[in-house]
Amino acid sequence: MINIIVTIKMRPFLSILLSFGLLTGTLETTVLAQDVTPPAEVSQDTINVLRERCDAHDAKGCSTLGVLYLQGMGVEKSDTRAAELFRKGCDGGDYETCYMLGMLYSDGQGVEQNHSEAAKLYRRACDFGHSNGCSLLAARYLNGKGVTKDPAKAIELFDRGCENGNSSDCCFLGLVYELGQSVEQDYEIAANLYQRAANGETKECHFNLADLFLSGRGVEKNYTNAVRLYQQACDAGDERGCNKIDDLVEIESRQASSQSDDAP
Repeated sequence: MINIIVTIKMRPFLSILLSFGLLTGTLETTVLAQDVTPPAEVSQDTINVLRERCDAHDAKGCSTLGVLYLQGMGVEKSDTRAAELFRKGCDGGDYETCYMLGMLYSDGQGVEQNHSEAAKLYRRACDFGHSNGCSLLAARYLNGKGVTKDPAKAIELFDRGCENGNSSDCCFLGLVYELGQSVEQDYEIAANLYQRAANGETKECHFNLADLFLSGRGVEKNYTNAVRLYQQACDAGDERGCNKIDDLVEIESRQASSQSDDAP
């Protein structure tokens, strides 16, 4: 029996922000490279067994071996070999691997860049219930890369994911309404969606919700809630939250100093 754990934390949030034009830089593969966590050590025996499993058409064996090649763990790093193994895993029925392969096609990592093929692979993963595949497919419908631009379809996919409990999709959909992206801008709906996201596992939308509380857009203005959410965003690794906390502390310090100077 093989005791090997490969944790895949596929978070397409950065790619979605790119599709909204809120960030610049590389696409989905950046997230893939950062969020695939291979085992600390991989023995040659384990690699041999994975190869045997893959040769025997074990889709998960191919997928796991592909992650090792992507990261260079126990084998010489090879994006090309990783893509080949992800293709075997995808075609063999490991649909999370379709999603991973789509990310490689999106950025031309180990394969020739092909946005149409990336979209097809996201759709394949989505059709078999992979929520992040649906999210990235929705992003494609927003920006028209590899598919015919269809904002209504994007919103449908985000909404379906949100209703099925994918808190990240609630966050993405909230962005759509906050920005008025192909829908009538509605801060109240955005705030409700951000709150659903905040109540779930995702932490990406704490900053967005904090902004609404600070400005009173879509919710009753509440400075305390805003600060709490900025701090939670900061604690979750969102530098925007940390920077905002610093800004607010500086503003409070200036106000206190001004009041002290004005005192008789």
